Amino acid sequence: MSDKFFLDLNGTCFLYSDLFERALSKRTFNQYCRGESIDVFCGLLQSLVLDKPITLLDLSFSDKEIKSLIGESDLSKYTEKTPEIDVKKALKSFKNGTFLQFLELKNWKITLFTSGSEGRPKKVEHSFSSIFKDVKISEKHKKDIWGFAYNPTHIAGLQVFMQAFLNQNFIVDLFEVSATEVFKRIDKLCISHISATPTFFRMLCGSDKSFKSVVRLTSGGERFDIKTMQKLQKNFVNAKVLNVYASTEYASMLVSNGEFFELSENMRINNNELFIFAKLNSEQPQWHSTGDMVEFVDEQKKFFRFCSRKSDMINVGGYKVNPSEVEDVIRCIDGVRDVSVYALANSVLGNIVASDIVVDTELSEADIRKTLQGVLQNFKIPRVIKFVESIEKTRTGKTKKHR
Repeated sequence: MSDKFFLDLNGTCFLYSDLFERALSKRTFNQYCRGESIDVFCGLLQSLVLDKPITLLDLSFSDKEIKSLIGESDLSKYTEKTPEIDVKKALKSFKNGTFLQFLELKNWKITLFTSGSEGRPKKVEHSFSSIFKDVKISEKHKKDIWGFAYNPTHIAGLQVFMQAFLNQNFIVDLFEVSATEVFKRIDKLCISHISATPTFFRMLCGSDKSFKSVVRLTSGGERFDIKTMQKLQKNFVNAKVLNVYASTEYASMLVSNGEFFELSENMRINNNELFIFAKLNSEQPQWHSTGDMVEFVDEQKKFFRFCSRKSDMINVGGYKVNPSEVEDVIRCIDGVRDVSVYALANSVLGNIVASDIVVDTELSEADIRKTLQGVLQNFKIPRVIKFVESIEKTRTGKTKKHR
């Protein structure tokens, strides 16, 4: 079994022995962890072995943001001395598969912050069991090689890390790199598993190459349209494609092989909005609004698909426009790689529909409009069409929504 742990964006390869030495030889610990991916991984490992709570802070948070979230921007004030850890003993337990028994998790918890797409980031706490519940440890996963395409301080990145780490897998950083570099790393390192946002996967569509080493693609964090799924299957011919519904608050909740999900016992739909019955942080279990708009796809009202975020709906002169619907239609146009549809303020209508479009062939605005006429109602067709090199992303790798 290889000792390789993590290949970062600079091409530095860390071994598992490097990880344990770097994380556990320190005699100090800080409950707030902010840094590059390898720093976050070290902080996580140290917190687990010490059985101490940890809070992950996005590296892109400014000092002002950090102060608004935790009340202090000088993180050094939270550094404390720790007892000496037997690094060799911890590493041995990891390599022989008894690491979970080695840990004494009585006080450990992790605090994360939502991406802030709906405003100020919200603090969310998780126990080890709520993070660990979706991890699958078995011999068949020992040779998995993971493409790491998420921000390491967010729930999806944390779950990928746990899955890979506890199976002693090799992790290859793919977060915020170009499609060309992603393809190079897949080819050279034989990556077998990639979990990413639909925005990331759309960046990979359109290549004329086939990547046979990849056996599993998992999409999460945004609505995954069927067109993107079909395009991916042309390039990743051996890959099973899964669609996961998850959030920072609830972790993974639903898995599908397509765009349809089955309603579970702890879910209900009111006025086309999905609600979850769950316990958040230390509160009692109750019904929570997700802000996700859905529609049933069967008469028994058992299966549904996601339509949009409630906050994303555009009011155009009294008509409601679902930007996801418009994006789906535009993505079906040959030559369109990606698109983002959003509202622009207008003195007459209140808002008009606008779009940023990435193309990989010669397409004009007239071509786009001609295709959309007859497919979409007139008020849904973007009044403003702008061709761009790429779609702006959030710190979590999702398509950034114009507000």
